[in-house]
Amino acid sequence: MQLGVTYGKVHLTYAYEEQCNLEYDPTTMAELARLGWHFCISCYEDETEFAESE
Repeated sequence: MQLGVTYGKVHLTYAYEEQCNLEYDPTTMAELARLGWHFCISCYEDETEFAESE
């Protein structure tokens, strides 16, 4: 099945208080690359950037 996607992007947002380590599976990265999708990570030192909605 084809969905007709012409642009793909994975955007991760990560909040941290101490050390910030990120690791991604090579298979996942290879698949994103094969699809030609962009991969973006935004890091914030303070988790209050993400207020929970009620």
